[in-house]
Parts: sequence; structure tokens; C-alpha cells
Amino acid sequence: VRERSSASIAESLLGGVDKAGYEETGLTCLSTADFSSITPLVKQLASELRKRGVSMSVASLRAYGLNEDLLDELALTRISGLTFAPEAGTQRMRDVVNKNVTEEHVEESSRRVFSRGWHRLKLYFMIGLPTEEDEDVRGIVETGLRMLRIGRGILRGGKRPEVTVSVSSHVPKPHTPLQWCAQDPEAEIRRKQGLLRTANRERDIRLKHHHSGISFVEGVLARGDRRLAPVIESVWRAGARFDGWEEVFDFERWLAALAEHGVETAAYLGTRPITARLPWDHIDVGLEDGFLLGEYRKALKGRASPPCGKVAGMLIHHTNLADAEPDRRKLVCYDCGVACDLSKMRDDRLVALRVLGAQDRPAREQAVIDAAGDLATLDVSERGGGSPGEVADPNKRDTERAERVRLLGYVGSGAPYGTYRIKFAKVGRAAFLGHLDLVRLLSRSFRRADLPLAVTRGFTPHPRITFGPALGLGVPSLGELCDVDIEHVVRGKHMWEIEEGDTRIELPASEVLERLAAVCPPGIELASCELVRLNGHPLVIANKCKPDRGLGKAIDAIDLIVRPAPDGMPFDGTRLARIAAAFLARSSAIVVRETRGKQIDVRALVSMVDVIDGDAAARLTGALDWPEGALLRVRVSATAEGSAKPAEVAKALGVWGAEDPRAEHALVARLGVVSELAGRGQVAAGVARVPVVADA
Repeated sequence: VRERSSASIAESLLGGVDKAGYEETGLTCLSTADFSSITPLVKQLASELRKRGVSMSVASLRAYGLNEDLLDELALTRISGLTFAPEAGTQRMRDVVNKNVTEEHVEESSRRVFSRGWHRLKLYFMIGLPTEEDEDVRGIVETGLRMLRIGRGILRGGKRPEVTVSVSSHVPKPHTPLQWCAQDPEAEIRRKQGLLRTANRERDIRLKHHHSGISFVEGVLARGDRRLAPVIESVWRAGARFDGWEEVFDFERWLAALAEHGVETAAYLGTRPITARLPWDHIDVGLEDGFLLGEYRKALKGRASPPCGKVAGMLIHHTNLADAEPDRRKLVCYDCGVACDLSKMRDDRLVALRVLGAQDRPAREQAVIDAAGDLATLDVSERGGGSPGEVADPNKRDTERAERVRLLGYVGSGAPYGTYRIKFAKVGRAAFLGHLDLVRLLSRSFRRADLPLAVTRGFTPHPRITFGPALGLGVPSLGELCDVDIEHVVRGKHMWEIEEGDTRIELPASEVLERLAAVCPPGIELASCELVRLNGHPLVIANKCKPDRGLGKAIDAIDLIVRPAPDGMPFDGTRLARIAAAFLARSSAIVVRETRGKQIDVRALVSMVDVIDGDAAARLTGALDWPEGALLRVRVSATAEGSAKPAEVAKALGVWGAEDPRAEHALVARLGVVSELAGRGQVAAGVARVPVVADA
């Protein structure tokens, strides 16, 4: 059994989070529950990730892998649900594919998930397995409905359980015991998917299944030979790209290519004689001749084999040294041909537990299936889990779980913070980032710069970052603003552990700017950073209050710059001045919004149109990588009453160009944000009353 060391996994995961700034991460392998030190590893990683405000998921869990200790750690993360794989809808089919999962495992795991307050459960199944009957297919939906009933009996406080059943089609793969099996034809897959939909006619559970055509192609490619090479090339030349995505997959294109080259798919998808020479027989994967065949015959008889590398009858590895060191029972080995050193395997697992500090047995008694097949004591409550307070009162579950997160040092636990206003440009390829993508990108950049973001106080915390009016996709900007709250506390310490020297009354804005600029991607160019509030209160400098109302209340208008679409005549300053004067002289300028057909009076929203020429225009066109020339500057209202999109402004000015999508259109960019209502109150820092760039 090949395993990465726990130390290398932790180093890779934590290093990747710190360098990339991602807000979520996860552990996955073919069967995460079978990783020998999964529980202590999750404990260590969850503790470190909570300090960073990063959530973690664990994928590919088997139903027997959801022990109490592991679930308690995952309950402190921000994931809203859990996923595990019962694999098949009936016990007979699970034995055929040798998954060592029982109905009791599935039901007990569901109870443990729902008892910790999760209301979303996702189950993975397969159809098209050898010897499968319609009863086995319907059993998939029946299993999902049983788990739904369990959730309804456990969840309280108005929460409704959500069970998603995801069903894939079995594709026999080389070098596995089922490599000789037939794959269901595409029509048969669709029929079985219809059975699933019929069984779920009340739509109590969410049912998802794979595209039958994709499974067909996957099966052909998995067990095909060199005759498929020209088929793949033909499909590629016909335009196939990213065919694993259902929205772009074209089944007819694959069928046409197979027919063009005379490939009979039945030879690849049908049952293979066990004496036949297989296209992959010349590849040595280290298995002894006859091992896979023996497992294949056992599968057809429904005889499950205990997992190798574990004590016979034991499905979950020991999670602590107190249990692991005295246990000298033999590990299961089938002499498959892979040279496993069982003694070294056992010693490596003990080393991993020592490195992870998993010395003692958990206080909570957890269910472990031993050779006798009996279940140990499960928990202190029928509901299967939770703190004592939660067991006594189910309605306290969310409150107590959020409190446990806060007490464990989660970023955003109420530490002192400062609000910084950052001005930046969004140009080049970055202009094609949507607003939500920009929010995620900047959040990750702050983490990469090791600037501890303050977050909201809910169970699913979000960074406290406020932006000015959202920018349309593809529109560059030279004057974007955002407010961000940054904590002033040494990371990883509780409030009561903070010493006087650990609290920074002010993190210099220059340091924030320098550290952030070093990690921002190309196209995000920082211009300035200013501290505007401390702990939500105005700054007091030299006994004078410097109030700030925040971006949302300070921004009243947007300055746009427009380079008209070419029409064969030069656009110099004089011509643009005439265009500006003609527009301002109009009483209205109606533009129909493309998405909803709404009529927008752009003239009523525009308060200023003037011309930028000379050196100022040259600086702007250079910054935006536009052709040189004079530009129009337009001030557009941006209030709750409404605003106009950049393209709509250009159309109202009459400089957008032809409606033909192939024609060259006007170039539009945001110059900055302004506050026109200067008399209404103090203008926020970084927001200009006058144009941001030099006069024309």
C-alpha cells in the first residue's frame, strides 16, 4: 500500500494555501478513509487552517470511514455538508464490487453527519455493475430516501435535510478485476437512468447522473487499442475540446468518427474471454498472473475480500499510538505480486502517529468494527454526536458550533482591526475578470501577503471587503477603490493570550501597500493605500476627528473615458468638443438595455462631458494600451436611482460604432469614482470631487 507521509501532505497543503491564498482546500485520494493516519492528519490540518480562515473538505470517504473523531474535526470547518460513497444500492451489489460497506455503515454514518448540524448529504453510486438487476438500480433511490428520513428525524430548528444522489455509470478499466466485464450499452444506461427518475417521482431527493454518451466514449477509450488513434485525431480536427464537460460534449461527433474509421465498438465494450489477449497485457503493473482473475471470479459470486494492509475484519486504521502499538495482529496480504513490506508498513504508521502527536485514545468512544464484527459503544446520545450542550438542547447546535470555532482562534474572532482604502487599476487581461472573480482574487492576494483579513461573524465567515460600483466585464479601470478590514493581532493567538507588544495599534498603510503589491497578479496595479478607520471608528489625528462615511455612501458618480469607434475621419479635440456640446444640448438620449429591454435616459444621468487632449490624453492611452488621440470624459451618476453602463454611454454619445458585432467599437474605460454632493457631508478618502487625471 503506497502512502505519502503525513508530514509531506501537511507541508504541501499548508504551503499551497499560503502561497496561493486559497480560501478552501481539501484532501482526496481513491479512498481517503483508507489512509492510515487520516484522522490525526485532519486534526492537525484543521487546527492550522482555522488560524488562516481556510475551510477544508475531505473527499472520497467510504461509509465506514466517518468515525466520530474525524467528524468532530470536520464539524469545526466551514463546509455545509458531507459526501461519502455507499457505491451501490443493495448489499449484494456492494459485495460484487468488493467495497466492504454494509447497510449499517451507511445509516450510522448518515446519523453522525446529520447529528452535527449538517443538513446536506451527498451520496455516490454506480449503475451498470456486473450482474446488476433493476431491483439494484431502484435500491439507489431507496437508500437515498432512507437517509432523508434519518435526517428529518434528527434535524431541528427549521432545518430541512437535503440528500443528493449522484450516479455514475460503471466503466470497466484495465488492470482491475472487472476488466473482462461487459459495459452496459448507451441505450441500457439511459434506460436505467429512467428507472432512477421513476423511483424518485416525488423528487424528495436531488438526483444527478452522468451523460450516457460520455460514459460510452470513456468505455471505448479505456479498453480500446491503437485503432482508436485516428478516431481521436478526427474528433479533434472536427472541433472537439473539453469533451469531459457535458455542455460542450457532442456525442454525434464521436459516433461519426468511429463510423468513418470502421471501428466496431462492441468489441471494446462487450465481455472479454478470460483467455483472450488484451491490448494492455504487455504493460507490467507488478501483479501476479491470475490474481485479477481470482478476484474477478470472487466478485461474480458476490464474495467480498477484506481490505489488504489492515488487520482482518478491521476497516478503520488505529488513530492513536495507545491502540496501535500493542496491536501486533497480522495484516491482510493476498500476495498479489506487489512487494509490500508489512513490517515496514506497520512501523511507518506508528511513525506517522508520533509525528502527528496522536498519542492517546480519544475521549469519545468511537465505533470500530473488530474481527468479531461487533460495534463498540457509539456515543452518549441517540443522536450520535455533538457537545454536551448540543445533546441536551438541539436548538443550541449552531450557536455552540460557532462558539467553538471562535474559541479555537478562528480569524475574525473580534480582534482589533483597521479599515484601509486601496486605490488600484484593473487593466490588460485583468479587465476580463468579473466582479466576483475580482473579489476572490484580491481576497487571495491578501492571504498571500500574510495580511490577516477580518471576516464576518457568521458560521461561514467572509472577508470584510467593500468595493465601489461593480465594473462591467471587459471594461478596464484606472481608478477602482476598495475598503478592507485587516486585523492587528499576531496570527494564531487568542484574545486573552495577546500581550501588549503583540497588538499593533496601526499597521502602516505603506506596509500594506508594499506587501500587497508584491503578490498581486499582472493587470492589478496598486496606486495608493490609506488608513481611514480604526475598529469601525473615525480617526482622530492631532485632536481632530477625520470622519469617513464609507464607499457606499460617498460615491455618487463615475468618470468614464471614451475613445470613439473609427469612422474614417480623425477624432481630434475640436471634433470631440462638438460631439460633447451636441450631447449636452439634448433634452434626452434614450438607449434600450439589451438584457431586459429597459429604456435608459442616459442624458438625465450625465452631468459633464468634456475633452481630454494633449499630454493628459497621451498618459491615459499609454496606461490603457490604446491608440493615441483625444478622448471624451463623461461623468455618469451612480446612485441607488440608477446608472448607465459604459457601452450605453458610448451609444448615447453616438460614437459606439456600427451595431454589427464584427465591427470595431468604441473603447471605454473607467477613469475613477467621484462625489458630486460635496455639500452633503465629508467626502470619503480617495474619492475625488474633481477629475482624477490632469486637466485636458
